[in-house]
Amino acid sequence: MYPSDIFTCNSEPILRTVDEFTTKEYEAVAESVNELYDDAEDKNAFAGCLVRLAGHDMMDFRYLFA
Repeated sequence: MYPSDIFTCNSEPILRTVDEFTTKEYEAVAESVNELYDDAEDKNAFAGCLVRLAGHDMMDFRYLFA
C-alpha cells in the first residue's frame, strides 16, 4: 500500500477557504484520520506519511506567508 492509495481525491474538487475550524469540524477531521489509521495495513508508514504531510504543509506556509 502506498500513501497515494490512502489519500485519494474525489472526482469533483472541493474548494473552501476557512479562516478557522469549529470544534465540531476539527473533531470530524481528527476522527476520520484516526479511522484511516486504524484501517491501515502499515501503521508506521501511515504515521510517517502524516508527519511528512504536516511538515510540508508547515514549510509551504512559512515560505508563502513569511
